[in-house]
Amino acid sequence: MTDVKNELKVEKSPQFKVEYVDGLSGGINQEKDIAWIQFFTDNPNVKYDAIGNIASTEIVRTIVIDVRMSVKTFEAMSKFMEMQLKTYEGSKKGIGKTK
Repeated sequence: MTDVKNELKVEKSPQFKVEYVDGLSGGINQEKDIAWIQFFTDNPNVKYDAIGNIASTEIVRTIVIDVRMSVKTFEAMSKFMEMQLKTYEGSKKGIGKTK
């Protein structure tokens, strides 16, 4: 048996873009074994009255992208994010403390 190494080539989609998001929602469809995450932004609609006071009249939630994946990928993403948070929190320990 010959050992074959597969090379991983990473490319960006022509539609690739960076988006800032405020939150997410999602879940797992147990009947179809499909998971999803929707990332969204929240933007206030503001109005000015006659004397210049500003007030937010509503929040507009815009879904930026709806991502579908296998349950295994969903689980792997969860573990990846948890690991990233632990690393982040660990790096913050000791900041601002004097010895």
